[in-house]
This record gives sequence, structure tokens and C-alpha cells, in this order.
Amino acid sequence: MEAFAVIIGIAHYQEEKKLHQLDGAINDAQAFYDWAINPKGGKVTTENAILLLSQNNFTQVITDQIEDALINMIQKALAKKQEDPSLRFYFFFSGHGLGLSINDVAMLVTNWRQYAPGRGISSFQYNEDIINRGIFSEAFFFIDCCRSRYVGVRPMTSRLRDLGAYEGANNTLSLVAMATSHHTSAYQEVGDSASKMSYFTRALLSILNGEDFTQTEDITVSQLQGLLEKKTSELAKEDDRTQDVRFYGQFLDIDRVVFQIDGKVLPSTSTNVIFEFSNETEGPYVLENGILEEINQWDKDGGNWELSLPRGLYTILDSATSKEKSIKVRNENTLQHVKF
Repeated sequence: MEAFAVIIGIAHYQEEKKLHQLDGAINDAQAFYDWAINPKGGKVTTENAILLLSQNNFTQVITDQIEDALINMIQKALAKKQEDPSLRFYFFFSGHGLGLSINDVAMLVTNWRQYAPGRGISSFQYNEDIINRGIFSEAFFFIDCCRSRYVGVRPMTSRLRDLGAYEGANNTLSLVAMATSHHTSAYQEVGDSASKMSYFTRALLSILNGEDFTQTEDITVSQLQGLLEKKTSELAKEDDRTQDVRFYGQFLDIDRVVFQIDGKVLPSTSTNVIFEFSNETEGPYVLENGILEEINQWDKDGGNWELSLPRGLYTILDSATSKEKSIKVRNENTLQHVKF
């Protein structure tokens, strides 16, 4: 399946009083681009990928540039359609955003201003325009921005609508993953701006790059959804923040494999882990691995519990109280205590 991608990172805005510089947006977009063009990642050729980045001298990334890039990719895909009817499209945006509706956000371009709130781009319109065009079999939209409330914000009308439908249009399946819920904020990591990324993109690329897997894994839509929700939330909690990922799209109704991921974690010898339970938990307990598979479950009446686990990420959950705790098993041939 040939793939195409338009990837956008906007860190710099002319409206400095309202929109602060986003140190992580460029890193987010560059990292996603690196994954997209990797033959073991997104498998997008460099000819089929466009990366748009803002610069600190306010080199603009505006709506016309973005839509020119999208039209360029659509035209390239149309030329390939006869050779390969199954085409995939990736759209990635990292920057500032404002909430429009439960399934829509205004992605803000460099020249957005308070007195010109109509310069936002509707993520929902772009998704609809790609679907209605019918060239791609699959389309993935990853939207990493805030969805805060702002009175008067409205999107520009997309030029993609003027293209009309492709004569042999497919039924395009799309998945839209938005970094946060409607009227809430999305966050960047705390720390060095040179390596800073957003929680959402860090979590997404951790999954897509196989950083938690020891072997090749076939990831379904529901697994991607569960992992991205979980990992984004965990990263935010480490900095005492809350962030919940939002999904929609036709792919949610057809839970099939969408990514084959090469594991990066080397298999290791097992570590003995002793779980000790406090009076604040009730049980029964469930232990899950990094891809949300259940490892085991047991009752509190059984006392402390010891397991031999390979290196990796795990989560222990209390079914009665919904309390959960993430566990990193790192060392080999050691005894690890977990208090829960």
C-alpha cells in the first residue's frame, strides 16, 4: 500500500500576546516525519511526504501553503491510483488550536490574530474533504493541539472542496486522533526546549516506533486507541496534568490491523516482582502488559503476590476502586517490590 503524508509543525505565531511559542511543535512534526519516511515505519517515500515548519523569524506557515501541499499530494495519489488502488494518507498537525465542536478543532496558522479569528483551519473539514474525494483507501489524522474555548473563532472554507469527487471514488476509512477533549488543553513536556515534545506525540511515536515491544506486533485500531489514551494520560500525570485523547472516524467500527510494528525492546531474562497491597485497595486485581493484554488476576485475600516478568511496561488495576498504577520492569535477575 503506497502512502502519502502532509506534516505540519507551527511553533511561532505573529499574535505573541495570545499565542506563546510552542517549543515542542517543531520537534513533534520532525519526529513524525522521520517515522513516516522510515521504510520500517510509515513507509512514505520522501517524494510523497511534505513537511511544513515555522521558523523563529516568523517564516509563515499559512492556510494557502497547507492546502497547496494537500492538493499536491492528492494529485500525486490520483496519478498512482491506477497502479495501486489501495492508498494511505497521513495528516499530522502540531501547533496551537481552538475548540470548534466535539469532533472539530481550529488549527491555527502563523498569521492567526485575535482580530481575525477566521484564519483557523477546520480539522473536520479536511477529514471530510479527503473522505469525499475518495482517492485514498485509508486516512489517518493526528491533531496535536489545544481545543480551548474562544468566542468568535471560526474556520476558513477549505479549497479542497472545490476539487470534487474522484470518478472511481473509494469508501475511505478514516481515523482522527485528537490530543485532547473539546474545550480542554493539550500540553508539552516540562524541561529542555531542545528535546521537548508534546505528551500526545511522544506517546504516539513510542507506540509506532515499537519502543514497548519485544517482537513484531500487529496493532489494531482498538489497540492503538487504548495504548495512545493510556500512554498520553500517563505522561501528563507525571507532570501533574490531565489530558484525555479523543478519537472518531469510520475505522472505529472496523477494528482491523492498521500497523505492523517492529519491537525495539530486546528480550531479557525475567525479574521477580513482589506486589504488596495496602488497605486502600480492595481487589480483585488485574495485571496488564504494555499492549493491554491481561497477564493475570487475583484476589486480595491471597496476600502478597510474586510474579516473574520480562522487562517492559505493565499496569496493575484495582477492579473495585478503578485505581491503577504503572510499573516499569527494567533490571534483569533482580527482585523488585511494588506497593499498591
